[in-house]
Amino acid sequence: MSVLHHLSSIGHNCSSASESSQWYTKTLGFEEIDRSSFSGNWLAELLQLPKATIERRRLSLGQEILELWQFEPTSPAKVSQGNGGQALCPAGNDGAFQHICIVTKDLHQAYAHGADRAKQISSAPQRLPDWNPGAGGICAVKFQDPDGHPLELLQFPPSKGDQRWHQSPLTKAIPDKDKAQTSSKLFLGLDHTAISVEDTERSLRFYRDMLGMALAAQGHNHGVEQDRMDGLVGTDVQISSLHPVGAGMGIELLNYRKPDGGQRPRANPQASDAVEWRISAVVDNLVGLHKRLQDSPLNEQVGPLVELPPGFGPGHRAFQVRDPDGHALLLY
Repeated sequence: MSVLHHLSSIGHNCSSASESSQWYTKTLGFEEIDRSSFSGNWLAELLQLPKATIERRRLSLGQEILELWQFEPTSPAKVSQGNGGQALCPAGNDGAFQHICIVTKDLHQAYAHGADRAKQISSAPQRLPDWNPGAGGICAVKFQDPDGHPLELLQFPPSKGDQRWHQSPLTKAIPDKDKAQTSSKLFLGLDHTAISVEDTERSLRFYRDMLGMALAAQGHNHGVEQDRMDGLVGTDVQISSLHPVGAGMGIELLNYRKPDGGQRPRANPQASDAVEWRISAVVDNLVGLHKRLQDSPLNEQVGPLVELPPGFGPGHRAFQVRDPDGHALLLY
């Protein structure tokens, strides 16, 4: 059996990699670590997208990496269909919904660093109620980046969250020392990426049984605080937290049972969709996993094994697969 060792990065498409990078570094404490351009038959084969050409910028926050991909005019990004007629930013119960959870030392101070001036999903920062054993005491707020991608700021109480979120952060040595100290204390890293799923058990068969991730916890969120945080009415969501074998960020499955109508599916997802996110991960026995997936019900969602040029990812070979709800993964 193959095992997902760790998530090497989370990425999404953007209309301007340079402008998005400036926004994330100024507003959320990220640091740009490199910029590259990629094209060629190998990329078209990997993404199943003819003539794919991308500009990529990689940003770091704590131990985690965010990748910003800008598709060049030969393969322009587009708004995905099947989004229920909504604006670019999907609602939690849309099949295209995915966000990253950015852990903060002080939620209200971090939110006032610029996220409060972004387009909002939440009505205001929320403290989840104590009656909820899995989430009680967590403070969070959701908003959008300039391209409409959902984001979450979160502060864990002392009794919850990974131990690394309760250790003193290190200050990075960059020219603006005061700003570096402020940002490093406020924004700590990425705890997880959360994805909307239609069927929890179906998704667990993929992430736990096929990829070897561990189911760490499950919870059930509802009530007025969840409504205010998600920008929905009558919210009822089952949450399943999955961890890789190695350290670092995990994946959270969000199964929205309400609002009524269930999850709105994402039709014909493509690598250049404006709503596209991608999870990059390192696995053991890549070739064996590729064969298992080709022999599974997801066989039509599995791309070919591709040899990669140096500098693209954490390995020299990879393939793309979409999970049962169409979320993209690049496995190395």
